Amino acid sequence: MEETVDMIKNKIHKYIVLALSVLVIILVVLYVLQAKELKGYRDEFPFSKLHEGIIYAVAENDENYQFDDTDEYILIRGISALYSKNILPTEIDETPIKIIYSFKGIASNEFVVPDGISFINATAFSTNTNLRKLVLPATANTIGFGQTEYCYNLVELKVTDLDGNYISENNCIIRKDEMSLIAGCQTSIIPDKVKAIDTHAFMGQLYLKSADIPRTVSSIGYKAFAECLSLKEIYIPSSVVEIENLAFWRCNNLTIYCEAESKPDSWHDDWNLLNEENEQIEVHWDVSREKYEKIISE
Repeated sequence: MEETVDMIKNKIHKYIVLALSVLVIILVVLYVLQAKELKGYRDEFPFSKLHEGIIYAVAENDENYQFDDTDEYILIRGISALYSKNILPTEIDETPIKIIYSFKGIASNEFVVPDGISFINATAFSTNTNLRKLVLPATANTIGFGQTEYCYNLVELKVTDLDGNYISENNCIIRKDEMSLIAGCQTSIIPDKVKAIDTHAFMGQLYLKSADIPRTVSSIGYKAFAECLSLKEIYIPSSVVEIENLAFWRCNNLTIYCEAESKPDSWHDDWNLLNEENEQIEVHWDVSREKYEKIISE
């Protein structure tokens, strides 16, 4: 019996040693990957630091960025593979976070950027395919274009509750001064207060099935609906006087119906270009709203 117990003890000891060895290997691999990722950022951006998976730098007010409430501020340059939070802190080591340059690779399915962040770079949150909910700060001075680009699982999109430069409605984020829709997702319904649909606003929303453009809209930006593969029909009212090039790029299943009798001169010649082979998306002109509703209901 004693020999059998000793054998069992030895086996348990070996399993524990093996498990600990595997754990150490995993931790080492993760550390090496994180160090490699940080080195990549340091090669591009010298003086980068790492705090709980956030890659950042400390900067001072200069001619490019001036903040009244601080002399020094944090600029976020990315996150490491180990980052797992679902809300961004407002400061690191008592220095306020003011700028987000890039924030790709979020593991959580929801993420909140609190008020206090002043500048979010264009496409900073793009390609975060895990995200289903994203909240951005209403009080930001600037939120660049393409924040939801290729975030194709996103279903809830809003800004914080404070009064600021941005509002949200119907899962759309809108810049107040121009009433320009800067970001949407697959569940967005464009509010009838929107005057412009901005660059990359819906780009890469693979599951967007409908986009009803209200008569308040006068312009549609570059690649605004690019690669919306589930979008089959869209109606463009005569209120739209400007459409930039590639607005519906690679919308392979789309047919466009226009209220205008022919292409307005102010629309870009490549507004409905489909792909690199210079194919164009099918367009039907001089279609009334009533006729369009009848077509899509059949």
